Amino acid sequence: MSNIVLASKSPRRKDLFDILAINYSLITAEINEEILANESPTSAAIRIATSKAKAVAKIAPLDSIIISADTIVVCNGIILGKPNNKQEAFDFLTMLSGKSHKVMTGICLYNLNTNIIENELVTTLVYFRNLTSSEIDSYINTKEPYDKAGGYGIQGKGALLVERIEGCYYNVVGLPLVSLYKMLAKQGVNLLGSVNDGGV
Repeated sequence: MSNIVLASKSPRRKDLFDILAINYSLITAEINEEILANESPTSAAIRIATSKAKAVAKIAPLDSIIISADTIVVCNGIILGKPNNKQEAFDFLTMLSGKSHKVMTGICLYNLNTNIIENELVTTLVYFRNLTSSEIDSYINTKEPYDKAGGYGIQGKGALLVERIEGCYYNVVGLPLVSLYKMLAKQGVNLLGSVNDGGV
C-alpha cells in the first residue's frame, strides 16, 4: 500500500486519522492560508487545501498519497476565520448565535504515484442556539475559540453551543471521513481493509 501522508498541523485532523487506525505519516504544510480578495469560500477552501498538498509533495516519499484539507466557516456571506483576540471571538460567536451557518471543507488528495490530484468540497449546515453574552464570555474563557475557524470547536465544549447540524459531523471537526474514504477508494486504498464482495 502507498504511504499515506496527512499534510496538516491541525490536532483535530490528526485525531480523526488516529480514529481510522491506519499507518500514516504527518507532515506539516507551511503555506500562506490567507483568503484572496474577491475569492469565494468554495474556491478558497479548495485552493488552500491543494496548496498544502503540493507543498508537502516536495518533501514526501515518492510513493505517497497526500491528504490535505482546509475548513472555512461562512455566516451571512461573511467568512469567519480563526479569531485573533477575545473581541473578535466574541463578535464571531455573537454573529453565529441563533442562526445557521455553513462549514465548508475542501479536501485534496494528491497521489504521487500517478500524479493525480483530486479535490472535493463538503458542506455542513450548523445551527447555533441563542446564546447569552455571559455564555459567550464563558466559552471564550475556555480558550477553545482561538485556533478554530468560526471561533468554536464542535468536538469540545463548543458542542454546547450547537443545536443541530445537517450533514457530516466530522466535516465540522475538520475532515469529512466518508468523503475521504471514497476518494481513497478510487486510488485503490481501502480504509476498511480487504473485503469479500462475492458473498458466502
